[in-house]
Amino acid sequence: MLVGSCKEDDDIIFSNPTISLSETTIDAEVDDVVDVNVTIVASAGFSTLVIKKFYGVTEQSSQTVTNLTNNAYAFQYTIVEEDVNVGLKFDFIVMDNRGKTALATLTINVGDSELPIPTLPDAADFVSGIDNEYLPYIPGNVYTYEGETDEGDETIVITVTSEIKTILGIECMVINDVVRVEGDVVEDTDDWFAQDKNGNVWYMGEFSEELEDGVVVSTEGSWEAGVDGAMAGIIMYGDPSAYINMPYRQEYYEGEAEDIAEIVEVGISVTIGLGTYSDCLKTREWNPLEPGEYEFKYYAPDIGLIKEEKYNDEDELEEEVGLISMGDDLPIPELPDASEFVSGIDNEYLPFMEGKILTYEGETDEGDETIVVTVTSETKTILGIECMVINDIESVDGEVVEDTDDWFAQDEDGNVWYMGEDSEELEDGVVVSTEGSWEAGVDGAKAGIVMYGDPSDYINMPYRQEYYEGEAEDIGEVVEVGISVTIGIGTYTDCVKTKEWNPLEPGEYEFKYFAPGIGLIKEEKFNDDDELEEEVELISIEDEV
Repeated sequence: MLVGSCKEDDDIIFSNPTISLSETTIDAEVDDVVDVNVTIVASAGFSTLVIKKFYGVTEQSSQTVTNLTNNAYAFQYTIVEEDVNVGLKFDFIVMDNRGKTALATLTINVGDSELPIPTLPDAADFVSGIDNEYLPYIPGNVYTYEGETDEGDETIVITVTSEIKTILGIECMVINDVVRVEGDVVEDTDDWFAQDKNGNVWYMGEFSEELEDGVVVSTEGSWEAGVDGAMAGIIMYGDPSAYINMPYRQEYYEGEAEDIAEIVEVGISVTIGLGTYSDCLKTREWNPLEPGEYEFKYYAPDIGLIKEEKYNDEDELEEEVGLISMGDDLPIPELPDASEFVSGIDNEYLPFMEGKILTYEGETDEGDETIVVTVTSETKTILGIECMVINDIESVDGEVVEDTDDWFAQDEDGNVWYMGEDSEELEDGVVVSTEGSWEAGVDGAKAGIVMYGDPSDYINMPYRQEYYEGEAEDIGEVVEVGISVTIGIGTYTDCVKTKEWNPLEPGEYEFKYFAPGIGLIKEEKFNDDDELEEEVELISIEDEV
């Protein structure tokens, strides 16, 4: 380790310092005491010895030693639970009296034998969908990432599908992950995730295919919880801040899938090509089957993974992947020909009988809200289709704040199509905005489906209710059918529950409840913190005078 020498003056030549360890790599377990002898040679005189503790590349602590005897130091360290599978190492840095330094590194491999496999909750303790703040999966959303590998430019496309896979009685979302290198698909994976009532997202398994020249050459790494001893793990906690520096298993299929992770930091800012994101989460992931290698992952609230850094067993950054785009690829439903539409709307869950008036009430931050929906006798022809005109007037504390005409039509299969709207926002009786207005066939706007003829055929299958880019992009999903709903005027059975959201208002969503023969009876609006902001209920049904 002699790096060289230097001439201090004409008579004295000093060698650069050297430092050596009795051992440079040690395997240990929790509560083991590690003993290592440090030897220093410094012909110019010893100044200091600095000992730094690292988990991977993250420095944990530092101490300076100045009272060495005979240029030797006996290093002793007791292994603790936090050292398990975190890339524990110590750097020993010596400096002589001329400021010259030398470095030696001690790597301690602490096994994962004590790391428990998390206990999977009962199926009844899981919820529908995944809305974890740091790993939200909205069906139809697509995330595209780019990076560079030794093999070439890499592109990763993650699609949140509307498919469901039941594992151990738990309905899991199917997330498709396709990896391309230089345009060729090298891996195609379906991951299966589910969220429990505490917001924890569980990794229930995956089916992974590795490809070469378009041909599947391996499914290694595939596993399913409950099959052949494989067990589910946690991919993201509901409250990550409660688990900082506490390693946890993300999956366990012995010898095939053994990823482990820990929360490194919360509340940080992360900058990528798309911009800077605040209140982010940083994790570290590794696999005992690939010793020394690890990844840092960064998650932004209401988005999910935005950046990934992969390191080799020499702590060198090998690959960096960043989010370059996000959105949804949910198809726009194909509007039937005008000849395939019927007169009137008698859909079981959204019947519009001419002359009916439905009144709703709720409370907002601005005051008491009243919504009056009137089924008018007017019609409007759009793309050759005769549409019913439904008037919707919203008042707050008695003053009209919005007046909208919605245009609907029903096809032969009983599906109710949303053909557009003319919306006016008012202040003190004066129209101040018509934002959100659109008409199918005008300026690229497309019709969507507001209620299926048979909602039970479309559970957990998102659909577009409207599409006018940047103005009207509501998406709906049938959540449950056949449920009972109680409101002030009574209890209704065999109801349908839907979830609606808009990509233009990320994180916000609504649950709507429809009763057979009536239509909408209740609406719940949630903000991006999953807090119920407003609840609106039907209070009366009457005929127009």
